[in-house]
Amino acid sequence: MRVFSRCAARKCTNNSKNCSVSFFRFPRDVNRARIWLVASGRDDLSSDVEKIHASSYRLCSMHFEKSMFANEKRNRLRKEAIPRQFPALEGSSSATAEFRTKTGNWEVEISPDEEMLELQVTEDVSSTQTQITPKSSPVQRTTQTETSG
Repeated sequence: MRVFSRCAARKCTNNSKNCSVSFFRFPRDVNRARIWLVASGRDDLSSDVEKIHASSYRLCSMHFEKSMFANEKRNRLRKEAIPRQFPALEGSSSATAEFRTKTGNWEVEISPDEEMLELQVTEDVSSTQTQITPKSSPVQRTTQTETSG
């Protein structure tokens, strides 16, 4: 018997009964799972990522660019895949979520764009600042160190 799945992204109504899309579990890595949650408009769940892994929360393939898939069938994601396409959230104001991890303080900002949301993750650990801006593919990662004057 096939398990019923529905997309956890805010305002997405896709489910396994009414459309032929693939569904993907949230990443096991806590920080990547939080990025997915905020990107999908579900930052309300980011405080309890363990619950996400224990439950049936999934995102549908409609939220991933073609380059994020490991195959032509679009049923396997690349390890570094980040959901970026959320047309239902267009026009909404920017959302920011902040959370703390063992590796430092994180701030995730989502800003609406014409076709997709721009995702920016800033990690501030000691004097190093890392920014991930996956608006273009592949994910670009730049590291800046603060200089003391």
